[in-house]
Amino acid sequence: MNHYNPQLQQEAYDKLAALYETRPYGAVGNDISGMTATTIKIGRQEYIFYNAKASNYRSEIVCIHSMVGQSDNFEMLDICSGTGDTLYAFASGEYTGEIKYKTTGVDFSKEMCKIARAKSPESEVIWGNIFDQKFQPNRFDVITFMSGPCQFLKSDARKLMEMIKIWLKPTGRIYISTSVEQNENVGLVPKKALGLFELPENNIIRYRENYTIPSLIKLTKSAGLKIDMSFLINPPAELSGVNRVFQGHICHVKS
Repeated sequence: MNHYNPQLQQEAYDKLAALYETRPYGAVGNDISGMTATTIKIGRQEYIFYNAKASNYRSEIVCIHSMVGQSDNFEMLDICSGTGDTLYAFASGEYTGEIKYKTTGVDFSKEMCKIARAKSPESEVIWGNIFDQKFQPNRFDVITFMSGPCQFLKSDARKLMEMIKIWLKPTGRIYISTSVEQNENVGLVPKKALGLFELPENNIIRYRENYTIPSLIKLTKSAGLKIDMSFLINPPAELSGVNRVFQGHICHVKS
C-alpha cells in the first residue's frame, strides 16, 4: 500500500504556503563564472555536477536560458510552481538576459497559487492537477519541475515526464530537481524542512518519494531525456549547520 493521497498533499502544502513565503534567503545574482565542479561516478559513468549556491532565484536559471534555442515568443511552464519564485525569475527577465518569458505555473495547492499570483502577476497560475492540463504540443521553451518529483508516485513522475516531452519545443530544455537523499524510502512522513530550513515542528504530514542521485538520473533517462548539465545546490555559507543539498539536471529530449 503506497498511502498516496492527493487531498492530503494539497492540505499539507496549503498549510505550508505562508511558511514558504517567509523563507529568509533571497537572490544571489546571476554570476555563474565562479561555480566549481564535482565529479561523481555512478556505475561505470562519471557525471560532472556544478556546485551552485541555493537561493530563491537560482543561478541554474541563467544556464537553462543559455541552452534554449532562439524563439519569437519565449514561454515557460513551471510544474509545482509553489509560491512563484521561478515564475517571477523567468517573467521578469532579471536572470534571462532581459528576455521576458510568457510564464505559466501549475500547482495543486490553492494557497501556494494565491501567493504566486501576487508575486508574479504577469504569470498565468493554474490551481489544479497537472495531469488534467491540455497544453498544446511544442509550446514551451522551458519546463521546470523543481522540488516536484518527491511529491508524486515514481510511476506518476515517469508518466509526467512523458507528457512534458510533448509540451516542449524541440529546441527547449527541461529542468528537474529534488533533494539528495541517502535512500529511496516512500510513504507518509512529517514535513521537516522548507528547502534548506528546518521546521520547528514536525506536525504537517504528506507523502514523499526519496531520490538518491542515481535514482533521479535513472528517472530522466528512462523518460528519454539526455542530461546537458547537472548541479548540486548547496546551502549558503551563512547558514551554518545546514547540510541539506539538492540535485538538479538540465535536459533535452533525445532525438
